[in-house]
Amino acid sequence: MPYCPRCGEKLPEDARYCTRCGYRLKPRIGVELHRYWFRRCLAYLIDVFIVSMATILLGLILSLPLTLSILLRGGWKGWGFTLPLSTGVVQLVYFTVMEWGLGSTVGKQLLDLRVEGVHSLLKALIRNLTKLHVGILILDVIAGLLIGDPRRKFTDALSETWVVEQTAQRGLDSWRDGGGGDPLNGVGLGVLISSIGLLILLRPHLPHIVASWLMSCDGKLILPPREVLAPLLWLLLILSLWSMASSAVRLLKGWDGGRAMDDLLFAALTLSSALLIREHLTGLLPLHQLPPLLTILLGAAIAVYSLIKASGALRP
Repeated sequence: MPYCPRCGEKLPEDARYCTRCGYRLKPRIGVELHRYWFRRCLAYLIDVFIVSMATILLGLILSLPLTLSILLRGGWKGWGFTLPLSTGVVQLVYFTVMEWGLGSTVGKQLLDLRVEGVHSLLKALIRNLTKLHVGILILDVIAGLLIGDPRRKFTDALSETWVVEQTAQRGLDSWRDGGGGDPLNGVGLGVLISSIGLLILLRPHLPHIVASWLMSCDGKLILPPREVLAPLLWLLLILSLWSMASSAVRLLKGWDGGRAMDDLLFAALTLSSALLIREHLTGLLPLHQLPPLLTILLGAAIAVYSLIKASGALRP
């Protein structure tokens, strides 16, 4: 319910003038518009997380044949990989295919947004061309705000598409549905156990090394040796890949939006931790910097988790 800024009189929602003092009111589209763009930006950031992780994981997978022999020999110091894919190109492919095929990306589904008017692959491609670079994307948004509908980018208008808020509540509203209808429940534990078994198969002495490290702690905080960190790196990569896959399946099948969000954030945390461990194993990150960086990463993950969860309260 709006109030007159001059006299404080309570006014109807569609009031243009104050019924008490005659003050001319400004249109009340600002709050709704800010909330709309906040949700679109948050959805985009979620999708950027997904694209970035997918690009890194794909680079790791493509370099796997070159590093498998190093893994078996244990020569981790010379291990490394290059990122052969442009994140901008991957973003363009991801947004185009998802919006053309499903009318929504993962981030948009979580924030109850949907793209309307995408009736062809060409339209989906046109509206996402500026996602090749964030600077071009910002100019695209500014141009749309200046010349047309304040809810559309310039490429949205060019492709005759628009992003709307879904009336059916999904995603974050089912943060904990408790329905028990998710067939993937329990599969993650199987992936974890199988991954540990595979690492032990490749490194038969790994259990003894882990036991020796735990006994050497004796109440003190001692970081794991290289012989433990190296397999841990691969375990984290496997778990992050599985978490991304399960998040995508849950969202596409509509099983559990809350669990999908959990999986996505867990994938970001495990992948980032794996990259920090890799930097240490290759000699680029000093040992004393690893624990505080991992702590900062954990705190950032908790903050992002809370922010996205709280954003469900922004719905009308």
